[in-house]
Amino acid sequence: MRLRKFLCVFVGLAVCLVATALVAQGVGLAGITGESYTATFKITRVQMLADGTKITHESIVKEARDSAGKIYRETHQELPEGAGGGNVVNVFVFDPVNRTEIIWNTRVKQASIFHMAAPQQIRSDCAAAPKVQTTVQPSKAAPDPAPQVKDLGTQTINGVVASGTRITRVIPAGKDGNDQPIIITFETWRSPESGLVVRRIQDDPRSGLTTTELTDIQQGGPDPTLFQVPEGYTVKERFPQQNQN
Repeated sequence: MRLRKFLCVFVGLAVCLVATALVAQGVGLAGITGESYTATFKITRVQMLADGTKITHESIVKEARDSAGKIYRETHQELPEGAGGGNVVNVFVFDPVNRTEIIWNTRVKQASIFHMAAPQQIRSDCAAAPKVQTTVQPSKAAPDPAPQVKDLGTQTINGVVASGTRITRVIPAGKDGNDQPIIITFETWRSPESGLVVRRIQDDPRSGLTTTELTDIQQGGPDPTLFQVPEGYTVKERFPQQNQN
């Protein structure tokens, strides 16, 4: 029971992050907006502790998109020893045509289907919601310096020619209780020909270094069954009114 509860929370948090990113951007990691594809990425997170200890986590992400805009994302992660250890596969499917989000994982064999309200229903609910008057006090803090953007030229990554861009953001000393400026960099390498993102690097001294790299890409429509809940799973459906509770 404790393992099941942990996995439900674990999957829920992962799906919230994935769903927010995919719905907001309309694309996945690969960055291809109008084509069908199946891609595999390796994500490496490295964190250095104050005593010099180095912590490294690796995960594999498989992503697919079909011609209708459905997005499939499969994440492989190792569970900590306290949760039984081993590999757990979390899956998220976003279907913009049927307005559904589906999540499941291979450990507990449970799937949840979330039915999203129609756009007109969302607008109606927002219009009917009580208006709240708020007063926003202007901030007295000095604004952060504007991010610096640098063109990194081109290089070949896993057989794909890509153009790189680095964005550097500086958090001034004292802004977040920091006695020294915090420098954060975001590096993106994208194929000019296909729009494919082949590598992303985020370096933040507060959380560590995260590298996302494409390891395989196949153009063309993925297997339609990829977007369906596997047989033998318990399925729970939630509709708009239930999702608000």
